[in-house]
Amino acid sequence: MVFAINFATMPGMWWAGDPSAWREEARSILRSGTLHVNTEYAEHVGDPGQYFVVNPRNGLWYSKYGLMNSLMAVPPTALEAAVNGRIPRVGQQSDLLIFNLYNILLSMAVCALLYRITGWYAGRTWVRAAYVLCTFYATFFWYYQRAQGAEIYQVLFFLGAFYSLMVFLRGLAGSGGNPGPRNHLALVLAWVFVAALAMTRLAFGLLIPTVWLSVVYAVWSMDNGERGSVLRRQIGWLLVPSLMIVGAMAWINWVKFGEPWLTGYHQWRPRDNWPIGRWQDGIWGVLFDPQASMLLHFPILLFGLLALRAFWRRYKLDTVVIFLLPSAVFLFLTKTPIWRGEWAYGPRYLIFMLPVVALPFVVYLEWLAARPRRWRRLTMLAVTVIALGYSTWLQYQTNRLDFWTMYRVWFTFDGDWSQDSARYFFDHQMGTFNADLIRHKNDLDDLPYVAELEKRGLLSAQQLPEYKKMLRGLIDDENFYWIHGRRERERAN
Repeated sequence: MVFAINFATMPGMWWAGDPSAWREEARSILRSGTLHVNTEYAEHVGDPGQYFVVNPRNGLWYSKYGLMNSLMAVPPTALEAAVNGRIPRVGQQSDLLIFNLYNILLSMAVCALLYRITGWYAGRTWVRAAYVLCTFYATFFWYYQRAQGAEIYQVLFFLGAFYSLMVFLRGLAGSGGNPGPRNHLALVLAWVFVAALAMTRLAFGLLIPTVWLSVVYAVWSMDNGERGSVLRRQIGWLLVPSLMIVGAMAWINWVKFGEPWLTGYHQWRPRDNWPIGRWQDGIWGVLFDPQASMLLHFPILLFGLLALRAFWRRYKLDTVVIFLLPSAVFLFLTKTPIWRGEWAYGPRYLIFMLPVVALPFVVYLEWLAARPRRWRRLTMLAVTVIALGYSTWLQYQTNRLDFWTMYRVWFTFDGDWSQDSARYFFDHQMGTFNADLIRHKNDLDDLPYVAELEKRGLLSAQQLPEYKKMLRGLIDDENFYWIHGRRERERAN
């Protein structure tokens, strides 16, 4: 089902911005086995340091993003080169269909892993399937399955890290502190996934101490008088991978940026990526901001909270790890000034952890399935279906148009907001915004921001018709591969 839905709703447009930089680096890897990109191209894309960073040691330009992003772009780029007989030229757009199919493959991997994890908490197959489908299509994860960004494999890597770590911790507890080779292999796999995340985005390096803390908690929770010796036996399995990850990251930074402590984010707006903001803003925002709330954009979290107490009673170790593992990354990201993720849909920086944090929703679904004819459960079932059905509709409306429709529309104001226009743009979820725009295709003057542009004279008499033409173009150019491709052919003819 995941394949069918994602294949039918593949995007017809590229998700503009950061991914173009690591796709260019992936081409360099395939073309010459090097990480640096074409100098002339890098110098003219964005501001200096925005996408590419110059290495002062050798004068070459490199993608500022983590190396894993480029490595994840290598397979579809290599397939494209095999199909077309050549690697795309510098700055040339890649084959959208190949990258769409690649994203579907990643989504199916997430689906399989998430379904396997839910088997720990649910005996009914349909409950597990329902959890996966709600995660995939009733939340903003649907958008990021379609976007050609890093979020899809951040979710995959974090699921892999959580699953592997829990296999180890359960083995540790079940063996009285003497886990076997299979359990230690699981721990090694957990470190591999942590390394992949850290090389996607530096902030994920904060998973290293929370993995340690998870192991310490598991050992101290054991009914074993030799906790200290048990923990000492695991030190090597914790310390060596941690040092290897830090060493690998330092070496990559030295190769790309000239020093092991430079991150790639040091040349363009470096303060935005440091935890110098206010937690009051970030934490409040990712909980309640209309456009950045994880509760609104990932609503199964809300229903999962209703079952959190029952989940804790049944799975104490799992509950601790679920919330402890991403905690340091969460606190770091919510303290940065760009906790919103800048141009984004929903709290994209936090999407990596949400399918795991929402796992108590599985127990909630199990509760609904038990004796469903009782009026209380029937009422909650109706509320759940309506809420998640509406959220699914919002995700569909968001996916219908260009990824950045809302931002392209409000960019015209260029910060010249009135109180009413600011409230309209910042208090509307993107799906609601797109639905309003589509509904008013033939009466654009009824949209409050169009009326305001005309009333306040922010656009001239010549510019206003062009602005409306741009709006109609956004509405007509639906972001589905099969529709968009057909209309492109119609325009060409």
